[in-house]
Amino acid sequence: MKRFIYVCAFFLCLCSCSESKYIAEELERTQEIINDYPDSALHSLQAIVPGSIRKKSTKAHYGLLYSLALDKTGQTIDTDSMLRPAVNYFMRKGTNRQKFLSWYCLGRMEYSTNNYQKATESYLKALEYRDIIDDPYLIGVCNFVLGELNLKQNNYQRALFYYQEAYENYQA
Repeated sequence: MKRFIYVCAFFLCLCSCSESKYIAEELERTQEIINDYPDSALHSLQAIVPGSIRKKSTKAHYGLLYSLALDKTGQTIDTDSMLRPAVNYFMRKGTNRQKFLSWYCLGRMEYSTNNYQKATESYLKALEYRDIIDDPYLIGVCNFVLGELNLKQNNYQRALFYYQEAYENYQA
């Protein structure tokens, strides 16, 4: 009986490790195609059951990729249930690009829920990484949305500044 329990425990560990490895590999494949094929990336991410992800790093990676896929397919990110843990994780252990993308996605979510003050804060935090990452397009998007946010608050000088910054990034 004891041997049976050990064998079952061994196979359970083996299955959970292989599942976690499968999910991590699927996330890597998804990350490679997300810019060119966001619909396929979103479909791939929707096939993963978030509750089956055990590792914090994998959960953070999944939450960020899922939010990016929603954004790139024109869908709104309406909850931060997966995104907020990703932001918290990447602020401690992520690359500068992951930090930038986390704040960017959080800003998109906050903007779509009309939380303009929080969106402004998130976009400004994302822009703290603008000199470190090499993505003029996304930096331009951050600046453009900051321009819109300032325009909504009748802060025309600041809006113009961010629109000009966006234009310069789009030209790069």
